[in-house]
Amino acid sequence: MKLSEAITLGAMLSPQAVGHFKDARGGRCAWASAADAARCGYDEWKWTKRIVNCPECALAKPVAIVIIHLNDTHRWARHRIADWISTIEPTEQTSAEGEEFSSVA
Repeated sequence: MKLSEAITLGAMLSPQAVGHFKDARGGRCAWASAADAARCGYDEWKWTKRIVNCPECALAKPVAIVIIHLNDTHRWARHRIADWISTIEPTEQTSAEGEEFSSVA
């Protein structure tokens, strides 16, 4: 399952948590939402170790950290985070690590 899909699906299952993976009222951050929906660990999305710029403030960190940053610092809704993730996650034209395949043999 793509990370963007997992975040979107997980967002339908619980309220959003800010500053916590899971909070006392059952809320979940973007990462917890994805993990719950996909029933997997973060190894499923190894490409999130790649460095990117935060779309809000240009902070350069791994995707995984930018997801937390968007959730907690900028208070983006999980659907908005998922929409952004969909623009950078691997596709059929990229590897599982998010790098473009080379046509050079």
